Amino acid sequence: VGFSEKLNNPLLYAPHHFPSKVGGHPSWLNPSNSPTVPLCSHCSQPMAFLAQIYAGLDRSSNGFHRMLYVFCCRQSDCYTENKQAVTVLRSQLAADNPFYGLQRVPEGDAAINEIGENKSFALSHNGYCNICNVCGCKAPLKCGNCHAVHYCSKEHQKHEWPEHKKQCSKQGS
Repeated sequence: VGFSEKLNNPLLYAPHHFPSKVGGHPSWLNPSNSPTVPLCSHCSQPMAFLAQIYAGLDRSSNGFHRMLYVFCCRQSDCYTENKQAVTVLRSQLAADNPFYGLQRVPEGDAAINEIGENKSFALSHNGYCNICNVCGCKAPLKCGNCHAVHYCSKEHQKHEWPEHKKQCSKQGS
């Protein structure tokens, strides 16, 4: 399968570079249709984002841009025989779509893309919906104190509270 290595330029994690990556938040291929967080079929808890893999096709089709997103349960008890503790979501877009150009953006062009030369750079998922600060999925909830950080579930809000409370203020943004 391969191995992962840290990228020196964080701009390369932007969706228009179609990053395959481990950890962090998913870079949703279709920012206007971010999914809700998958739930573990055993414990019903929200799953955590593990990795994404770009698996685009070279031919013109509805799957020209295709991304696989891997989510896993945080509960060790869910990793036993006949339990679905891992979920894979697939997202795909045609070659001609409202978010990305027809050519893949070269990795060396990250600085150029930051100022908007690629039409997709200006369209981030944050412009379409709120995303969970833990897993990156659609987030209908927000911090009751600062109202600046969003969550997909009470479980993810509780999970992140020890870190978030260090920056949280009642003034909001």
